Amino acid sequence: MSSAFELLQGATIFTKLDLRNAYHLVRIKEGDEWKTAFNTPTVVLQRLLENHLFVKPEKCEFHVSEVSFLGFILSKGSLLTDPKKTQVVRDWPQPSSVKEVQRFIGFANFYRKFIRNFSAVAGPMTDLTKRKPGPFKWSPEAERAFCELKVRFSSAPILTLPDPSLPFVVEVDASEAAVGAVLSQRPADGKLH
Repeated sequence: MSSAFELLQGATIFTKLDLRNAYHLVRIKEGDEWKTAFNTPTVVLQRLLENHLFVKPEKCEFHVSEVSFLGFILSKGSLLTDPKKTQVVRDWPQPSSVKEVQRFIGFANFYRKFIRNFSAVAGPMTDLTKRKPGPFKWSPEAERAFCELKVRFSSAPILTLPDPSLPFVVEVDASEAAVGAVLSQRPADGKLH
């Protein structure tokens, strides 16, 4: 999915379409995804009509500068978490079983690119999923990690979309518990993004 967002660098106007009864209806051969990119919504709608596919007008958005898509908000050159999804994290109750910890970590992991040192912060909770069978014990370290992740979700940064014409800067960090890397660029404002 990240590569799909990267292709949106430079886009300023967005259109979102929702096909009727399309869940797993249209399969795209791996490597042919580029063929799904069209220049205008009119061309897309024409192709849909030719193939007897129909959209749900109430779920479509045309010619907008910002669009909610798959749990993210896309706008000119930027990507941010959908506030509805970050609210879900802030309201998440304290896990009381390994399964509940796994659910939380799985949901939070989807947005890991927005959370600096995600693996290290989530480590104490991840450790709870590796324990041997027996009674579940929520640790003080897991509580701190849980609260810290909620705080970081509340202040998640806006990510800029990569510009293929600019060089990349790679920063890597590792410890005994986690490995992390950041890929940044320095656009016209001179700051690393």
